[in-house]
Amino acid sequence: MENASSLLRAQLGSFAETHQLTPREQDVVYLLLCGTATVQRIADALGLSQNTIHNHFKSIFRRTKTNSKAALLALFIDQAMTHHARLIPFVRQPSVLLVDVADLSAQGTDGLSAALERRGLRAIEPEGAAKIDDALIQHADAIVAQGRSGPTGTELTQSLLERNAAGRPLFIIGDADEATIHAWKAAGVTQVFARDVIADEVVFSVLEKVIQSSYDHNRLVRVDTELKANVDRRYTAGLDNIGFGGAFLSLEDEELAAAAPLRVGRRVHVEFELGDAPGMGIEGEVRWLRNRSRPAKPAGVGVRFLDLNETQRQQLQSYVRRNKLDSLGPWDSRPTRPATVGC
Repeated sequence: MENASSLLRAQLGSFAETHQLTPREQDVVYLLLCGTATVQRIADALGLSQNTIHNHFKSIFRRTKTNSKAALLALFIDQAMTHHARLIPFVRQPSVLLVDVADLSAQGTDGLSAALERRGLRAIEPEGAAKIDDALIQHADAIVAQGRSGPTGTELTQSLLERNAAGRPLFIIGDADEATIHAWKAAGVTQVFARDVIADEVVFSVLEKVIQSSYDHNRLVRVDTELKANVDRRYTAGLDNIGFGGAFLSLEDEELAAAAPLRVGRRVHVEFELGDAPGMGIEGEVRWLRNRSRPAKPAGVGVRFLDLNETQRQQLQSYVRRNKLDSLGPWDSRPTRPATVGC
């Protein structure tokens, strides 16, 4: 679950990207946010001279169009709150049209409407498919419908596809043979779930499709952890965050310096455990390297997974979805002033 410190770092990363701050300028802002208010203390923390810190502040003020530390903090808070209301993830509450799914509750989708509402999505569930008009379809951000076997079920799916002129993501829940699923997807269905699908799996898949920002989407499919990993059976690293396709492994500066083979492009073997799931051994490739710790970021390597088998892929996605949804909370709540962050 994402803690306050990791959320601060993530928001600072977005702030730095927006204003094109350098890594060192990002460190200065991070220390300022953590309460290190004086130039002397920031200089001591970074091992730099006060003149250098003054120069960094001048550059930061120029890039952010502010003229004081107070104005800089106010700008960060304002953008963080705005981003929170958007990331979280939307300015407008998205709506999901539920079509003919009421009788699926006994098959494992109990609370689908409630699960959507709990994550800040608005569930629209007319009484019967006949009550669905074109306006409901066109104004929904996504559609979830039951796919039934036989002519009636096929006609409903086909009708939704034909009336979905805006191309909203369309999800079908229902048991069907491979030929039917293939035909549905070829016709434009986004994803097909079995009848016994867990509600949160549907919720997460809907979120993946309705989030437009690449930054927000990347954060959705990654989750911070406090796990440990073994690299090449030689180095113990912190598994700081993990996603569908890779992870960030943190190492102390001295350990990273000693791990000379951990360079960009290097193939590595990563072993770790995710909760109760069996231990994983995955081949990966080092995609980027942070070769020294900074106040805002630990040292380590970003690794892309190369050879996930289907079981590992499902375990990873299940872990990320479960923990990410638990950490996001009610997205339709108005953001409140954040508590003091321990840095």
